[in-house]
Amino acid sequence: MSKKTITIIGAGFSGLMTAIHLIVSKKQDLEIVVVSPQECFTKGMAYNTYSKHHLLNVVVGKMSCFPDEPEHFLNWLSQKEPYKKLDKNLLATVFAPRELYGTYLHETWQSVLQSYNPTNLKIIYQKVTDITYLSERQQYQIEISDKQHFNTDYVVLATGNELPKNPTIINSSFFQNPEYFQNPWMKKSVENVENLESILLIGNGLTMVDVVLGLQENNFQGIIYSLSPNGFQILPHRHNGVPYLQMLPELSAPYSMSKLFSIFRKHITFVRQFGISAEPVIDSVRSISQKIWQELSLLDKQVFMRHARHLWGVARHRLPTYIYDKIQELQRNQHLQIIKGKLLNLEEHASQKIKVSYWDRKNKKENYIWVNRVINCTGPNTDISQSNNPLIQNLYQKGLIQSDDLKLGIQTNIYGAIYQQDNEVNHRFFALGSLLKGMLWESTAVPELRVQAKNLAQFMLENIDKDLSNYDS
Repeated sequence: MSKKTITIIGAGFSGLMTAIHLIVSKKQDLEIVVVSPQECFTKGMAYNTYSKHHLLNVVVGKMSCFPDEPEHFLNWLSQKEPYKKLDKNLLATVFAPRELYGTYLHETWQSVLQSYNPTNLKIIYQKVTDITYLSERQQYQIEISDKQHFNTDYVVLATGNELPKNPTIINSSFFQNPEYFQNPWMKKSVENVENLESILLIGNGLTMVDVVLGLQENNFQGIIYSLSPNGFQILPHRHNGVPYLQMLPELSAPYSMSKLFSIFRKHITFVRQFGISAEPVIDSVRSISQKIWQELSLLDKQVFMRHARHLWGVARHRLPTYIYDKIQELQRNQHLQIIKGKLLNLEEHASQKIKVSYWDRKNKKENYIWVNRVINCTGPNTDISQSNNPLIQNLYQKGLIQSDDLKLGIQTNIYGAIYQQDNEVNHRFFALGSLLKGMLWESTAVPELRVQAKNLAQFMLENIDKDLSNYDS
């Protein structure tokens, strides 16, 4: 009997949990290879944060990494100082630091290794730079950053979020400026700021809030400008997870945007007469949002992206209340100034200042400000044809992966099996996490990712059993 090898590229949440489910299966005719830079292992980009004030956007009680053990994270945290002093029912409603969640994932991984002692696991602390399909062997050759390579039967892309895309401006050479930071999650972007007078953050979402908190921790005393077409519209968590149950019975297939708009509008109008905002109505659909998205027509998805995507993001991605209050205070004292407009250009000047030209939507004219640093907070790029990741670039050029119709990620089936250029599904090459946004829409938060990882591991194990039975026969 020949063993099969599964190689998981990336060891953030999605890659790590896929590996854990494979290990727990105790399958002996399987080799598991995990490839990841050591600094990203178990934490990825999301939980390898530079600030203790960067919080999870989901409460402790809903952040277990195991779908079948809903209190796993809650129980872990209840044993840690100072959280052990808090009643567990109250602790379940807390927004914990993201850095602490990274520690939880690391300790969960170590616990699995100690309990199962997997002799069929290999960890390679490198970056994967390319993958080549070896048709004669029906395997993939994995090339890593030190020019070595090895073969594998199955591949799982768990590369996580991309860097933000550089904005479209007249002077694209500006992006070489050392005071421009494309990566807002890099600690350097918020360091050495004590003597700066003003900083521009491009974007007004949750990433912007993280960067503002990082700048505050590094004693930045100047003005923070935040520029985006829609201005600051982030909402706080106001209802503490109270469920709204009246709408779900009305949501049934076939789905269309006009039908969904009508139902949502009716229920939002209903709750507002009681002084309740729309968030519980939006949250109530989370359990079936992936199902709805998959059944919408391409035209309806395009309508959503044009007319409702921003509003949906505002309603779904909210801030812990005390972080929201801090942002409001910074706005009141003018330390954080929100600009509603479109970025036109960024220009370097001899004074070591940067001229920011933008179209002012409020005053309907071109305007400008001067800053010392620019940080891109527009959120992860989803268009793989413009990826910053050399591996994704290479795979796209070879046709081993292709973009979905909305350029939100990779074209796959519901299990994450990747479509090739000939539109054939490849049951040996998978993606998961944010790469599946085009297929599932909701594919970035732990409540979705933990189910993906478990389902993918089970799907691959079933495929391997079929392969091995065919081999033996």
